[in-house]
Amino acid sequence: MRDITTDLDDAAITRGIIGLAKSLGLRVVAEGVEYDAQLELLIQYGCEEAQGYLLSEPIAPLFLQERFCCRKTRSHQSAHIQVAGAGRRRAHRCLARREE
Repeated sequence: MRDITTDLDDAAITRGIIGLAKSLGLRVVAEGVEYDAQLELLIQYGCEEAQGYLLSEPIAPLFLQERFCCRKTRSHQSAHIQVAGAGRRRAHRCLARREE
């Protein structure tokens, strides 16, 4: 990601990866986007999702749970903590059914 705006080889590799993923029906998430120029190139190459300091600083998984989760029961929170543990920093979407 870092050099796609200045290194033609890095740009070609990035464009190729995005093209390959799209031809296989996969979504691509560009990681490490820090500058507007990087984001603009990624959009040109057909990348539809990105993450990095340009878009947001890292957010703690438990903050995401408290802010956006649909349920806050003890057992549900315990499941979120397990997902957030084990050294993983990846956020996830809550797939639990909403209580009606």
